[in-house]
Amino acid sequence: HAFLMRSSEELFPTQDSLPPLPLPALADTCERYLDTCRPLLTEEQLAHTKQILDEFCRSGGDGEELQAMLEERAANSKNWMEEWWEQLAYLRTRTTMAIHINWFGVIPDWGLEVDLTNVQTAALLLSSMLQLMATLEAGAWPVEKLRGNPLDMHQFTRLWGMTRVPCEGSDQLVQSADSKHIIILRDGAAVAVDIFDSAGKPLGLQQLKQQVQAALDAASLGYLDDQSIGAGDAHSNVSLLTALGRDDWASERDRLQQSAVNAKSLQMVETALFCMSFDRGRPDSKEESARLSHGGEGRNKWFDKS
Repeated sequence: HAFLMRSSEELFPTQDSLPPLPLPALADTCERYLDTCRPLLTEEQLAHTKQILDEFCRSGGDGEELQAMLEERAANSKNWMEEWWEQLAYLRTRTTMAIHINWFGVIPDWGLEVDLTNVQTAALLLSSMLQLMATLEAGAWPVEKLRGNPLDMHQFTRLWGMTRVPCEGSDQLVQSADSKHIIILRDGAAVAVDIFDSAGKPLGLQQLKQQVQAALDAASLGYLDDQSIGAGDAHSNVSLLTALGRDDWASERDRLQQSAVNAKSLQMVETALFCMSFDRGRPDSKEESARLSHGGEGRNKWFDKS
């Protein structure tokens, strides 16, 4: 997928013209901080906080020195905060991703007159995703705007083939630009499914239905060979490990990779375009749909993947 190896500037003509992220003045930052603290502190605590801020912001103080460093960074970067935000707010977070990092959405009723099976719905979603990939590949996806101003489209280049690799201290984001398969998660098993043919052409809707059904049959009936995560009747539920704290998962992942079979299976999951989860049961409320989407029991979620 050539577009996954191209920069967002190549894919979206407005990227170069985006304004840089503004850097607030030191006084504005301190005032905003004080406003944030005000509802949480007693009058005595607030007065003490203001005293510390006044010392921080005084001429020749630490605040001026740090502000000068920020100004130098902002002068040489279009987004002075992006790297820090990604690292500190996400990749260095050591808690579980299952609740604190990952988000979810529930697709509303499509308004179709016929009820679709899970397989039919999955095939339609896959077909739509393939169409979106083709549109991006052609550079034809329109730039999104807010109040007439173009938005940063960089994250569109991270929609597929991305995985968050657990590492001690700080995780890494790794992208596989040439993937042609997805992972279907069912009953604790992870099954690789090709969605492109041998010539690199996207599969049609009927072929996608057949691929999805075959994967579900393999996962549910135990038709998995020894090369598959979750092989055999007693599925390993290894996906649950991705819900651990990040350092714990990094340690377990290192241990798994000591086996050549496990290492190959992990690579297959992590290089997939994305994962598709099939939970059993039929949620009868929005709350239950939300619970299942957010994580459910964790057996059919690989929290490092989209």
